[in-house]
Amino acid sequence: MPRHHRPQPPVRYAAAEHEGVHQVVDQLHGYALGSHSTREAAEATARELAADPAAAIAAVETLDAAQSGPAAAERRILRRFGYAWSLR
Repeated sequence: MPRHHRPQPPVRYAAAEHEGVHQVVDQLHGYALGSHSTREAAEATARELAADPAAAIAAVETLDAAQSGPAAAERRILRRFGYAWSLR
């Protein structure tokens, strides 16, 4: 008799390496939420964000504050609207 496997839930936050820097990436929205020098630190941050939605919101707000210019302001508004609703 075949066994039925329940699909694994998608991983929202993951550690990825880009140009020698380990980043924490929100795979749902495609945002890099933080950079770390080691993969272990990036993975620990990814686990923290997955466990605490408030930490994820704080990470997005930090990302928003680091960007400037009119295009960044528009992205910030769109990101804040979409991200806040996806976490609640």
